[in-house]
Amino acid sequence: MDKAITRLQQQETVEDIANTLDNLTAVQREVLSQKEETPVNCRKMLNRRVIADKLTKSIAKYPQGLFRKNTSISQLNAALEAMDTAAIPEDLVNNPLSCANLFKKAMSTDKTLDISKFKNAMTTKKGVTQVDNAALKKVFVGLTEKMTPDQKDALSINLSVIKKAFYFAPATDESEGKQVVTKDDLLDIFTDSLFQFPPVKQASIEKMNAKINSQKEAGRALLKGILEITTENAGPGPLS
Repeated sequence: MDKAITRLQQQETVEDIANTLDNLTAVQREVLSQKEETPVNCRKMLNRRVIADKLTKSIAKYPQGLFRKNTSISQLNAALEAMDTAAIPEDLVNNPLSCANLFKKAMSTDKTLDISKFKNAMTTKKGVTQVDNAALKKVFVGLTEKMTPDQKDALSINLSVIKKAFYFAPATDESEGKQVVTKDDLLDIFTDSLFQFPPVKQASIEKMNAKINSQKEAGRALLKGILEITTENAGPGPLS
């Protein structure tokens, strides 16, 4: 760990820090995260990876609601506030449900994808949104090129975890009452955390709900499309 800390102390760019962290094993990253000597400027990127490492192990074991259930809000908020400068408490990161909720909250605070930017890649007819993946890839690449290195790093890690969650989630719930989280459930969960949606103008409750539902439908279709065009960088396996 001393060598890893020394290398990190010598890195000046986000890309170099990311490469150094990615060349470590999951166990090494966890140990590094608990070291007081770990440079503060590496903390946020390291914590992202520790969360992703933990969830990668947990996703396949907890199909009954890993990302759907809520845990202590105060504990999560405290961990979220400290993510940039300190280690995530071990009892939190080692609790699969708390770790999953921290992942969602961290992603929600760092939304970089504005759904309105993808209009040219989507068509909606009779409430059903279709995505042109070729057009989507062009828009997605253009947006990511404008992101800061830290934003790109966060998006890459987030998509990696989301992709793995989709890989292990069933297409339908045939669990006989265990409330397994399906792929469609995950679309709902992660759409809310990943995308920025334009505000809905005041109107009748019916029109507001219709607009919100339309946005969410577009978000679900868009997220599925993004996972499909980033397969090589977002984990193993098909979406269905």
